[in-house]
Amino acid sequence: ALASTVTCADDESTRYALGCLQLHGKTGDINATDGRHVLQHGGFTFPWQDDLLVPATKVLGAKELAGEGTLQLVQTDDWLLLKMGPWTISLRIEKAGRFPQIDSIMPNASRMPTK
Repeated sequence: ALASTVTCADDESTRYALGCLQLHGKTGDINATDGRHVLQHGGFTFPWQDDLLVPATKVLGAKELAGEGTLQLVQTDDWLLLKMGPWTISLRIEKAGRFPQIDSIMPNASRMPTK
């Protein structure tokens, strides 16, 4: 999920932090957008309730990480550490960045009538 959401991010944006992934702690979603498309993966459990913004680095999609087993996450005040097998990746948490309100533009399936 992290590898595929990285491809949707846009590191050229200056208005929003579109070069970041949003890890939505309360809902367990990983979100990315380039301002035109939104990619959202859900069903995760994070050990925090807030939203974290971390850089959408291409290292998350590296073939060396594929099949390394369970992903372990550790959050400090300034960093998110991802551990997979022998690999540990440190991502600085983007505290000043703004991410678009994905929830407000995505339709809620429970409120959509069907015919």
